[in-house]
Amino acid sequence: MEKLDFLDLLICLVVGCLGLLAAVFAFVADAKLVPGRIAEFIDGGTACLSPKSHTTLWGIVSPLLLPVAQLIVNVATACVCYGNYRSNWKKEIVAIITNLVLSWITFLLAIALFMHGAFIQGSLVALTSIMSNINYSISIAQVKNMGKPTLISVRTLMNGPRILSCTAIGGITAFFV
Repeated sequence: MEKLDFLDLLICLVVGCLGLLAAVFAFVADAKLVPGRIAEFIDGGTACLSPKSHTTLWGIVSPLLLPVAQLIVNVATACVCYGNYRSNWKKEIVAIITNLVLSWITFLLAIALFMHGAFIQGSLVALTSIMSNINYSISIAQVKNMGKPTLISVRTLMNGPRILSCTAIGGITAFFV
């Protein structure tokens, strides 16, 4: 069996590492949050002083990594718009488009959660976004290599709805945690 192209594997690796870094930074930001009870009131209670924390730094870096990963996948797989696909690849194309839409929805949801300070939930949804980006990238590579056997079998694409439902359930669960 022929393996996926080096570029396809590299894209998946880079996007996966960026997603993991975003999640780790979000977990660190949440762990470094200073509880309100530690804040010290000054100037007769009109202002408060809290201990120095790097939560803001971690909280800003984490959502900045997600657009980079999203951009890498979307630029690298631009062929979904320009590809010459056969009409018998309808299931594969539906799986690709569904992964693309799901990755953007979870990406926007993760950014919104990060901006509201929900770092744990944001990191879980960010991981869901990265999973759907990687699935999207592999699906594109699979269709590009259709006719040549690859490391990921056509059966994987046919099981796309099952993978998509697991990804969607992960994102929904993270939203309500």
